[in-house]
Amino acid sequence: MRIRALTVTEVNTYLKRILNQDPIMSHIKVHGEISNFKLHSSGHAYFAIKDKQSKLNCVMFKQSTAGLDFKPADGMSVVANGRISIYERDGKYQLYVENMTLEGKGNLHIEFEKLKKELAELGYFEEEHKKALPFLPRRIGVVTSPTGAAVRDILSVLNRRNSAVEVTVYPARVQGETAAREIVTGIEFFNAKKPVDVIIIGRGGGSIEELWAFNERIVADAVYKSKIPIVSGVGHETDFTISDFVADQRAATPSAAAERVVPDANDLINYVDHLKDQLDHGFKRYTENLRNQIQLSNPLVLQRNLQERIQNYKQESDYLYDSLLKSMDTKAKEQRSQLDLLGQSLHLLSPLNQLHKGYGIVTTDKGEPVSRVESVKDNELLDIYLNDGKLVVAVNKRIKGDTWHGEKDKQ
Repeated sequence: MRIRALTVTEVNTYLKRILNQDPIMSHIKVHGEISNFKLHSSGHAYFAIKDKQSKLNCVMFKQSTAGLDFKPADGMSVVANGRISIYERDGKYQLYVENMTLEGKGNLHIEFEKLKKELAELGYFEEEHKKALPFLPRRIGVVTSPTGAAVRDILSVLNRRNSAVEVTVYPARVQGETAAREIVTGIEFFNAKKPVDVIIIGRGGGSIEELWAFNERIVADAVYKSKIPIVSGVGHETDFTISDFVADQRAATPSAAAERVVPDANDLINYVDHLKDQLDHGFKRYTENLRNQIQLSNPLVLQRNLQERIQNYKQESDYLYDSLLKSMDTKAKEQRSQLDLLGQSLHLLSPLNQLHKGYGIVTTDKGEPVSRVESVKDNELLDIYLNDGKLVVAVNKRIKGDTWHGEKDKQ
């Protein structure tokens, strides 16, 4: 009995039927760590669940993702419920996840956060340790896989933006057990043996385990100790690695890293043209100023200018003289007014101002004022000044006490 050859579709359909009828594969729970999670615009989620040895591709359709009470992300440890079946078109088996519960963060994610915290406390991420990138580098070092898409993107961007830049690629694995050590060797190579102006390290996108070499402590130490500025361009825009935080600058992708280190030649040409225009304008203004100075140095012009200056000085002198006179007159009036006020106050306080009221001023014949009875002797001559003149009298009698209130006379 001859068995006919089956088509690929028939094989995949047969295997799918077997898996769908298997009681274990049709209702299975799988424990593992989420890797390479992608949420499609349709609402379907595509990812893998992995452990230390293997990974299992998974798909979760929109009606199932809508029921999740957490947002899946790489590194999370989960239990996925569903069925194992075959996607006939590609001939790949995968887990069709119907429900998923969160167990905690995966080991790699925990290690990432632990190292990130440790390096932050040591100051690896501080701005004061960041080195400035050169404005126009002549030599650029690249540490990446020589066969990946990242190196092609970097070289293409560098050549397009400035083909005169010398680029040296240090070939290094960017995934696997030896990747971290090879990346470190590349950084040390450029620092010690092949001096360049700036270094780019990076690779294309991938899962957290595929990018893990850039999360290793030895890579972080090498980036931090590098005397040459380093730009880290690892993965996609949403991917972050330890090297991104330690590097002098982080770029979202390898292509963006190349754009970051080399200015566009056309932009430089435009900038030089702008500087040339500014220089031309400045030179024209300078020569115009010189021409004006030469014209002003003509004897006739100098004489005319001197006469104008003398006339201006004369006019200014007249103005200052008039201002001085006006100021002096104003000051004199103010002082005269103050003097009148002082005279009036003095007149009001003067004892002579009281003489017209019947008061008099008593002095000795020597002009000394008399204020007490006991200071006068009998028959002593006194002068009494009244409002209209002076009386000369002799003391006939002295009486002590307050005679104004009718007290008894005292001899």
